[in-house]
Amino acid sequence: MEAQGRGSNEWRVEPQSNVVVVKWYDKRPIRLISTYAAVDPEDTYERWDAMRKEHIKVKRSHRVKE
Repeated sequence: MEAQGRGSNEWRVEPQSNVVVVKWYDKRPIRLISTYAAVDPEDTYERWDAMRKEHIKVKRSHRVKE
């Protein structure tokens, strides 16, 4: 995921129990589990990039936003 860059994500849904597991990459991998919010819809937001010394736009899923 690090090679794909900030905002990349992987997710799985367990249909029987209605559980969503999301792995999202920002500065490091973040793992989230939810029975409430899913991945879609995605939006973008600004994050500070210390290497570039500027704000960049990063994708995030609905679960990360919540």
